[in-house]
Formats: sequence, C-alpha cells, structure tokens
Amino acid sequence: LLCAVHPVHVESVAWITERKNVLSALFYLLAFLAYLDYDRSGRRRFYALALVAFLAAMLSKTVAASFPFALLMALLWQKKGLERGDLMKLVPFLVLAVTMPLITVQMEGSMVATVRADFDFSWFQRFSIAGRALLFYPLKILVPYPLTFNYPRWDMDAGILALGWPIVLALAVAVAVSALWRRGH
Repeated sequence: LLCAVHPVHVESVAWITERKNVLSALFYLLAFLAYLDYDRSGRRRFYALALVAFLAAMLSKTVAASFPFALLMALLWQKKGLERGDLMKLVPFLVLAVTMPLITVQMEGSMVATVRADFDFSWFQRFSIAGRALLFYPLKILVPYPLTFNYPRWDMDAGILALGWPIVLALAVAVAVSALWRRGH
C-alpha cells in the first residue's frame, strides 16, 4: 500500500518494468519472517523457506544482498549477542549475497554492456556514493520534495572534502546507533 501511494515508490506498482522492486521486497520480507520463525522454533523447513525466499529476492533484484547483514542486526538486537552456531547458519545467505551480485555484474558487463567509464569509480568514490545514498534516500522518503524522474548524478570529481563528508556522517550515525544499542535503546 505504501508503494502504491508514496510518491517516491509509486513507480514500483505503476510500471511493469519496476516489478522487480515489489518482488524483491516481498521475498526479502518473507525470508526475514521465515528465518525469525526458524530461530524461534528450530524447524528446518522455515530455514529452507528463508533460503529459497532469499534466493528469489536476489533473482528479482540483487540489492537484496543486504539481507544477511540486516538479519544479523535483527538477531543481535533480539538476542543481545550471538554464538558461533548462529553465525554459521548465516553463511549460506552470505554466500548468496556475495555470489549473485558478482554474477549480475558479469552478465551486465558482457550482455548488457553497462560497464563503461560512467561506472569506473575508485573505492573512495564508491564509499562516498554509499554514504550519500544512506543519507539521501531516507530523507527522500521522509520529505519527497523535489521529485524528479531521474535525480542528477552526484559530482564524483569533487575534492576529497566534498566526497568525504557523506562517509564521515554515515559513520557518525552508525557509531551513534551502536552506542544507543549498547545502552539498551
């Protein structure tokens, strides 16, 4: 319902070409719920369902690769600590989260020809893009103004200060959240 009415996500339900967002979200959330059910009950069928649903989410859109990390954070929050066995159960999810995007990059590079100078960024620039995205998209969801079909690309040729502030701000938010979590909030 939110995707149908929120101006930032309306294309996910309005355009058939964006069906991947809805499918990926559906399978991602199904995998999440199934894994939490497995963690509570110990029933292996929930673990298998979580793994299959995660694979379906990854086949829909590889941005679902965040799943093992989001699940790890949720388990840490619920259990206040994890054992080695808990971490080992996440390994198949992590393998899929690493392998599937590599396959996507390979396919896009050879079949779709998207790998070109437009995507040739240094590691520092990639971290800057990630930091900006972590700040930009939640803000757009909260305050969807101004809306455009395609937002202009960020200037990746700017100086180190212009590229570094999103990384520093994202790390500061992560440290603050971590400190609050450790205090029980």
